[in-house]
Amino acid sequence: MLNGIEQSKNFHTRIAKVCPPWVENIELSGAGMNRAGGYGQYQYFLEGSINGEYFYFTKPTTDSQTWDWYVDCEPNRAFSNWVKAITISLLEQKFETM
Repeated sequence: MLNGIEQSKNFHTRIAKVCPPWVENIELSGAGMNRAGGYGQYQYFLEGSINGEYFYFTKPTTDSQTWDWYVDCEPNRAFSNWVKAITISLLEQKFETM
């Protein structure tokens, strides 16, 4: 379970497509947004492990509207889909930088 969202077979398939061949095991424990240093600074984050090695990956943003939505959002389908989309996006970026 990732942040309490329901995971579908489609989500797992999308993650598998993003992962390079050397990835044997991936476990995701958190994804979302948090405040970064400075006024109006936020970051998307993804936390987990790849082949047993812990990682915490972030992407800075100044998108205060998304932050407000994220903080006030009730767990529902829209929130679940947003977390899944952020997860895929951050995984793609993580593997590009490795």
